[in-house]
Amino acid sequence: FNVGDNIDVAGITGTVQMIDLRATEIMTVDGRIILIPNSDVYTKAITNFTKAAKRRVEISLGVAYESDLSLVRKTALEAISAVKGLMSDPAPLVYFQNFGGSTIDLTLFYWINTQETNPLAAKDEGLVALNNAFNAAGIDMPFPTQQIFVQNLN
Repeated sequence: FNVGDNIDVAGITGTVQMIDLRATEIMTVDGRIILIPNSDVYTKAITNFTKAAKRRVEISLGVAYESDLSLVRKTALEAISAVKGLMSDPAPLVYFQNFGGSTIDLTLFYWINTQETNPLAAKDEGLVALNNAFNAAGIDMPFPTQQIFVQNLN
């Protein structure tokens, strides 16, 4: 990796600010400056996000049990089609995972070109697009509810 690369090493993610003989300086996304001893840098796995030309974005959500799952899949795929940097290969995928407590849970997977956008922006854009599309299509994304019964003991 080089100065300016976005990496993850020893559980720390950020942008490399400086590399010297004893330590590597990283600025985290929240602005903290962290010095990682090079003994950790040389012995730990390093993920270099800057070198990746494409990244996968995942959005997990739940829809009401009454939902038409074919419509959910179609609407989700159409909604993210306008996300900046969206790649067609591999194709976006909607994967229904399980029956949750109050929803049918699914994850939407799509790949982006990191030269055009970044994963945070692409996820934000995808969430907004999904919310708008689901609202327009009448697809309900319920939240967990509880019923409380109060018994009068008098």
